Amino acid sequence: MAAYVSGGDDLGLWSHGFGFSVTFLQSSQIYSTADVKVSNAVLTSNKSEGVCIEGNGTITLTDCTLTASNTQKNGNAQYLDTIMIYQSMSGDATGTGSGFSMTGGNLNSKSGHVFHVTNTTATINLNGVNIDNSDSGGILLSVTNDGWSGNNNTATVNASSQTLEGSVIVSSEASTKSDSASSLTLNLSNASTFEGKIDDGNGGDNFGAVDVVIGEGCTWNLTGDSYVTTLTNNGTVNKGNYELYVGSGGSSGIKNGTLKIGEYTYEYSYTDKVSYSGQKIKLTDLTIGGKKAGETLSGNVIFKSVKYRNNKKVGTASAIPVFKAGKGADAGLRSAVKSLNKSLKTSPLQFTVKECTLKSDIISGTAAYKKSSGKWSFNLKADTGGTKLQKLKYGRDFAVIEGYYNAEKATVQIEGKGNYTGTAVISSVQTK
Repeated sequence: MAAYVSGGDDLGLWSHGFGFSVTFLQSSQIYSTADVKVSNAVLTSNKSEGVCIEGNGTITLTDCTLTASNTQKNGNAQYLDTIMIYQSMSGDATGTGSGFSMTGGNLNSKSGHVFHVTNTTATINLNGVNIDNSDSGGILLSVTNDGWSGNNNTATVNASSQTLEGSVIVSSEASTKSDSASSLTLNLSNASTFEGKIDDGNGGDNFGAVDVVIGEGCTWNLTGDSYVTTLTNNGTVNKGNYELYVGSGGSSGIKNGTLKIGEYTYEYSYTDKVSYSGQKIKLTDLTIGGKKAGETLSGNVIFKSVKYRNNKKVGTASAIPVFKAGKGADAGLRSAVKSLNKSLKTSPLQFTVKECTLKSDIISGTAAYKKSSGKWSFNLKADTGGTKLQKLKYGRDFAVIEGYYNAEKATVQIEGKGNYTGTAVISSVQTK
């Protein structure tokens, strides 16, 4: 059992100066559904989570050393973790407003994610804690669907005078039990630093909403491409060789950067990820210096046009802005424009054309099953968001997962291939 157990919404526990060690499954050092405060204690969990908070429970640690080696998953859990904040919907604890606060001391996470938030709303306050994450995965925090259902996954992390290291996962990808949305607010204050990345953990497009606030004197050092919904930066962001995408949910993130012509620097912005449509894709929201192609920038520079490469198929596409010196421009400006145009040919702006997701409601046409030969035939088109429907070719664009037929009707489930992903169900009249 847990060393500290607090049950019931109106109960509380305070403890000072103790040492505990437990080695049992489902025996976290502290399990709370109410309020627990511990100070100057040494706490060790050799098999389960170090802390487990459910419902409206809160745990406050002051100058403690907490060590956890979570080696076995329990209940519906799909992850190993040291601090788990969740709502099981079992009836043990009501509400979804949990909290974990730690000031000073040491948090030693030997396996799994340091923090994991699922199926609840949680606030995590950290102030001057020495966090040692020795797990090879290097996950600092995950805000994701797990093995419980009923609520969204929402976390607020307030870091003051704190060093944070590791990857942060905020994913709305469905689990076996839930397809709820995930969101994170990360606040850095009082000279805090975060060295890590924020993404969905799978290299995909299931990013949750992420709001990051970097206070004065605080720093974020990126260790990988990161995706956020909003960024309030009053401190420093060091991107290194990585990209920081700022946009709605990150799933179709907005890429930002600068281009320099002579003494002028122009900020650019465009959608970094777009779906395959079967047609050549253009960046309709590309702006440079706040202007679109065909308009004149400050400094007598004309943003003339945009040329594209590899912008029809799934993969990495290139956008090449073309500039022109305005009427009356001096030789220096004309030379600078010419130099940038040349540079952009070899180092263009890049964006990703991702697979179009097949769904039943975007597919029209027919499918037929010939019982005598056991073969399907198809005449299908998909509305991919372009100016015309795209014909789907069996074997190239989709494969048959499973088919059903009876005396009158046949139904087939297809799965996208190549430029398409996702699944759809097609019903048709059976042929003889």
